[in-house]
Amino acid sequence: MTLLDGGVMEICRNIQLIPERFFSSNVYVIGESELTLIDAGGPNAGRKYIFREMRSKGVDPRRVGKIIITHAHPDHAGGVPSFLEISEPEVMIHEADARFLKLGGIIPRRLLSDGDVVRVEGCELKVIYTPGHSPGAICLYDADRKVLFSGDTVFAYGIGRFDLPGGSLRALISSLARLLELDIEILLPGHGEVVIRGAMTNIEANYQYALSLTREGGGFL
Repeated sequence: MTLLDGGVMEICRNIQLIPERFFSSNVYVIGESELTLIDAGGPNAGRKYIFREMRSKGVDPRRVGKIIITHAHPDHAGGVPSFLEISEPEVMIHEADARFLKLGGIIPRRLLSDGDVVRVEGCELKVIYTPGHSPGAICLYDADRKVLFSGDTVFAYGIGRFDLPGGSLRALISSLARLLELDIEILLPGHGEVVIRGAMTNIEANYQYALSLTREGGGFL
């Protein structure tokens, strides 16, 4: 992992992290020619911060061809309109969260389902349906590089909130159990620190924490 100017981090080949400062969300940029975003930050984040950081690295935001939204909460999807104002990226989201985007005037061009594959520059991303934080939450898995973009399902040291509308601890536990069936080395969450090696240890610990909440009667991170 290489720290670039302005807080932008190169995670591995063709993957950069832009930490979106207003909502503390992580925005990931995949590719070098046709770019793909994993999440877009909060409202106006593109104009105020993300565009500037991309341009400082010689990257034109108009080259973003795809935006994959891990879930429809505004700190992840609110930045989409900024990109739609300057280009025509293909916006994708799980079908169960699509209606929330539409309420904000964003019409996704592709609705995702569990097991779908999204081909982006340099890799293929498999859609893993992981409800719990939101009804249509997804993770994106690059099996070749053992990379998981986890949205707000699981973080380096915690799990996503499940007390918001559409959230469910039971569903979140089931989703975490699914992730434990994968071979994950690098964990790239929607907030906070990334895990560059040994991510299965973090996911297992967070799964056990979620299970403990069912015994203790609730709580969230």
